Amino acid sequence: MINNKYPITKQNFIKYINNLKQLCLAEESLNSAGKILDFSISFGGHEQLIIDILEDAFDDETFSWVSYFVYELEFGSEWHEGCARYKDGTDIPLRDAGELYDLLVSEW
Repeated sequence: MINNKYPITKQNFIKYINNLKQLCLAEESLNSAGKILDFSISFGGHEQLIIDILEDAFDDETFSWVSYFVYELEFGSEWHEGCARYKDGTDIPLRDAGELYDLLVSEW
């Protein structure tokens, strides 16, 4: 057993975020195909459950960094300078799940 002072290891956190991203991509792919067959599908409840668990684990309800990273920054692909800043004005890097984890543990 690994003695980790954080609720989830960085490796597992990155794995969970990457799996969530794959779930979102699968939903998009299915819905693209569904346009031809006139159907749609949503994994929104499952996506939100994963986000809620990660936000609860890191006590992230105040800032909702996980939600911001997933929805606004589209898993980091929409990150740009100035989109998130510390109180001192420096940028908060959120280009990938590892940087999100680093932010969460620094706030935890």
